[in-house]
Amino acid sequence: MLRKNYWHFILICMLIALISGIGYASFISNKIYEDSSTHLREIYGEVQKEFASLTNTNWNMLMDWNEYLSYGLDDLDEDDLNRYFQSDKDRWGYSEVYFLNERSDYVTLDRKYGHLDCGSQIRPLLQEKQNVVMDTVQGGENHLTIFAIPAQKNFYYGFPYTAVAVSYDNAALAKALNITAFSGKSRCYMLDGTGHIMLSTASEKVPSANFLSYLDHHTSLSAGETDSFAKDLKAKKDGVIKYRANGIPYYLIYQPTGFQDWMIVGTVPKKAVNTNIPQVQIVTIAVLSILFLIAAVIGVQYLIRRYRSTLEAKNEELQYQEELSTILVKNTHDILILYSPEKKSPEYVSPNIQNLLGIDPALIDNDLSRLKECSIITRNSFLTADLSEAVGAGILQVESEWIHKETEEHRWYHETLYPVTLRGYQKLLLVISDRSGEYQNNMQLELALNIAKSANEAKSCFLSNMSHDLRTPLNAITGFSSLLREDANDPVLVRDYASKITTASHHLLGIINNVLDMSKIESGKTVLNIQMFDLQELLDKLNIMTLPLANAKGQTFTILQHNVFCKKLWGDSVRISQVLLNLLSNAVKYTPEGGNICLSVSMNQPFPHSRIHVIFSVEDDGIGIEEEFLRTIFEPFTRETDRIQENIQGTGLGMAITKNLIDLMGGHISIKTTPDMGSTFSVELNLRDTKGALTESSASGSEGNADLEIPPDALPIVAVSGYPEDDEPLPADVPVKPSAVRYTPLAGLHILVADDNPFNADIMKDLLDLKGATCEIASTGQEAVDLFTSSACGHFDAILMDIRMPDMDGYEATRRIRQSKHPDHASIMIIATTANAFADDVKTTLASGMNAHLSKPVDLDTLCALLQSMQL
Repeated sequence: MLRKNYWHFILICMLIALISGIGYASFISNKIYEDSSTHLREIYGEVQKEFASLTNTNWNMLMDWNEYLSYGLDDLDEDDLNRYFQSDKDRWGYSEVYFLNERSDYVTLDRKYGHLDCGSQIRPLLQEKQNVVMDTVQGGENHLTIFAIPAQKNFYYGFPYTAVAVSYDNAALAKALNITAFSGKSRCYMLDGTGHIMLSTASEKVPSANFLSYLDHHTSLSAGETDSFAKDLKAKKDGVIKYRANGIPYYLIYQPTGFQDWMIVGTVPKKAVNTNIPQVQIVTIAVLSILFLIAAVIGVQYLIRRYRSTLEAKNEELQYQEELSTILVKNTHDILILYSPEKKSPEYVSPNIQNLLGIDPALIDNDLSRLKECSIITRNSFLTADLSEAVGAGILQVESEWIHKETEEHRWYHETLYPVTLRGYQKLLLVISDRSGEYQNNMQLELALNIAKSANEAKSCFLSNMSHDLRTPLNAITGFSSLLREDANDPVLVRDYASKITTASHHLLGIINNVLDMSKIESGKTVLNIQMFDLQELLDKLNIMTLPLANAKGQTFTILQHNVFCKKLWGDSVRISQVLLNLLSNAVKYTPEGGNICLSVSMNQPFPHSRIHVIFSVEDDGIGIEEEFLRTIFEPFTRETDRIQENIQGTGLGMAITKNLIDLMGGHISIKTTPDMGSTFSVELNLRDTKGALTESSASGSEGNADLEIPPDALPIVAVSGYPEDDEPLPADVPVKPSAVRYTPLAGLHILVADDNPFNADIMKDLLDLKGATCEIASTGQEAVDLFTSSACGHFDAILMDIRMPDMDGYEATRRIRQSKHPDHASIMIIATTANAFADDVKTTLASGMNAHLSKPVDLDTLCALLQSMQL
């Protein structure tokens, strides 16, 4: 009977183990598929970034080569030339260099000649002069990826060429893209929107030139699944699908590259991604089986004990052990001590005391006092008292602190003393529970709370500073506005008050721009506006803006130039000016009266015909910076308040903005400072000179203000943003034009004003009327388009276009005007008047077809100058 029940029990346990194992294995498979999909997206996301970086790197390298070779091979030593190209080949890993002519014939670096067959892919390079990435097969087998740029016509050892290119074979491309995941079993393809394979890292050739055709004819995907994938390609969506090819299951991961309309597609055998899935399933089933087998064994032992229950001599001992086992099972992860008040000794000490406290249970024996001798108790614990006195006191609890005997690690415990009854005898069960993890979590939470409080205090301080800094110019604006009403009949005072209101307004606008700049930097939306600028003009403007500030404090301000061999450079002059003006204004603020401030500029060119290394240094003999604040000087909302006078205003954003802008431009800033002696801030930037930048621009078409093509008879494009440099109030003795004679530089002009805000439109109308112009108002973008297209030729002389308007914004309205059939559609001057004042806003404005950008509040003098320029 026992054996029959035994086998029934074993079979039931095995069945339960099998069903549980299958279900759990299925759960693990689904979970690993989700994790694998996420892993694949991450892997090919990195491949996409590597491809974009590789493309830009190769194009920039080719531009440098083109510039280097433009000086003529006659002046270049052949060994130096080979070393130059070999260094780049070692660095970037390309396979070959090609010099191409208009017929796609080429000569390589080592003067091998041939023809590059890239089909229609090469047309944009040779006919439209665009940078391209192409795919070709050389010699019928060698699969190559070509990166090419157009070049000015030149000769390479007598061979005329108009384009320069480098190639990567599949192995080199895979290495360059760092495709090392899945033990090299993955295959990477670049597809256009129709599924055509543009590039491939696969050593074997796909059976079809179109990947969709390959999936349709050579895989297990249905027509509907293939169509769904094709729609995702066109829509530039990402995703992961599973399919079979030649009986092998694969994952297919796809996502947009961000380059033209290409998509990156990767195929990986499912086995390579889920290498450990079968092992996990087997181990899981094995573990579950063992657990159920153990349970079965325990059950069988229990049946055996019941079978032997006829042995009365051991009945009492078995019952006692069963009761004790029940108590111990409930507290398996704690130290358990069963104490007998009657015997005043422990009857049981759990063996895990060795791991938790480093105490050998054998040393305790039946004497609990030895536990106190062998352990190190630093706080509380029931073991320091006589447990016999706790009988009848109910459940007692205490928090204790111990030191591990072997590791000397501090541990925290929660001790609970339970009164229990075993076979009519009163016992005490001491449970010592490890709470070290909870204690440390509480400490971490407390630390996090302190950090949050510090951050909150920093933001509160920032808001307090912002409130003060914003109210200061607002107070000036409201105060002088009140004075204007009182002294309206005194033209000298009116002009003085108006000038001071303008100054305060510009100061307020500067504070707002700082906050918006920081917000845009933190959101990652700041972009550079690369264009040619004159270094001397930039320095002159900085002198004009800084000198009055220094003169007001009796300071000496100088600008020094060392080895400045190039004045025309390419870069974001607005951001460079912003960085230097931040540093100069800080130098003026933190330098006492009578101090000295110097802006120095130096240049060097580490390699012939490469970028110019420009170093701007701002040096002062002011109060310097303490070492403690120097560690956080570039963090937002931080100011050194201990040693700074209260009358020096600031939001704590200037240096954070400065550092982020320098990083955005690929530069570096360093600080040398001594408290009470002065500071030197050095900004290092790598900029291209005019010749090198123009060569790149003509080759790639990727730099400049805008890509818009304006007809030859259109007015020149001008970008104006910010506020005037000279915002100082005029002296009181400057004569004022008599009110009877009005200066009307815009007399005779008729202007279309598009603005949905009636208040702003009325202000602009009054300002234009003040300068002699007449205007018509359009309250929407569509109304502006209709008024212009229905007007006679020459009816409007210019259009002032707001950006944010209902039903149609200013960008779309401008595009429709430029595309209209009105005789003035190309020549009419369109000026953006908008509150969108960032560099990328200016770029978007010009790209839409506008001629100029004025940020609100609009400066009337600047507007007049722009409108007058069209009459020249």
